[in-house]
Amino acid sequence: MFTLLLIAAVLVAAAHAATVTVAIGTNELPKRLVVSPRDTLHFVNIDADRVHRISARKLPGFDSHDLYPASYPASAGVRERDFRYSLNGVAPGEYRYFDEYTRSMSGTIVVVEYGCPWDNHPSYNGPPANAGPTRVIGARVAPTRNNAANEITPASQHAVVVEVALVGAGSASLKAFLRSDTTVVGGECNSDEGGVRDVDGALNDVESFVIDARSLPDGELMFELQIDDELYHVAGPVVKKTAGLAFDASAVKSIVNINLSQ
Repeated sequence: MFTLLLIAAVLVAAAHAATVTVAIGTNELPKRLVVSPRDTLHFVNIDADRVHRISARKLPGFDSHDLYPASYPASAGVRERDFRYSLNGVAPGEYRYFDEYTRSMSGTIVVVEYGCPWDNHPSYNGPPANAGPTRVIGARVAPTRNNAANEITPASQHAVVVEVALVGAGSASLKAFLRSDTTVVGGECNSDEGGVRDVDGALNDVESFVIDARSLPDGELMFELQIDDELYHVAGPVVKKTAGLAFDASAVKSIVNINLSQ
């Protein structure tokens, strides 16, 4: 087992903050946990069979109490598996934290100020969102009241919402399509200027297109995305399933007489 560190970007009031999740395994805690005064720490026990208790003596109220593993018998009652601690109001500095039951599992919480956007967080080690030209990093069929994500149903097939995720900065042209092996259809939003939409990843990182997919066959579909002169065929997988809802041709129709009285 091991310890995992995850960074999730959230918006709290008018300030950017993150929820920093530490999954507690059996080996060690992060030696340096770099966070901001606005962040929230979230500790989760993923250990197979051991109880952990995380403390930081110099942070007021920072005591997880016993965090139980998932293997703990349900018959023993409800036992907490996770613990959250808000760093709102905590002064920048370094604070030691450790497992009360396994003192070798310890580290330092480093509270520092960091700026916006979220990818300036000291614990984020990916590429900056605004680095490089605008480019596509993913796509999906968005979930709606009529369908789950990456699913096309009889109720949604006439207006499938395709979301295209962008990063980078700078003007680019974008087209979005759904396609099978033999058929491709574009969005209603692609009707102007030859089906081209002007986009900029720094101004809007998700573009939505509405596509009428009724002409596409049932089965697995893929995205066809064109940004500037580059064309991508991206497996969804998107699944269209609309067959099986029509009455069989041999179905018997009955007339029901209803008497209305006043």
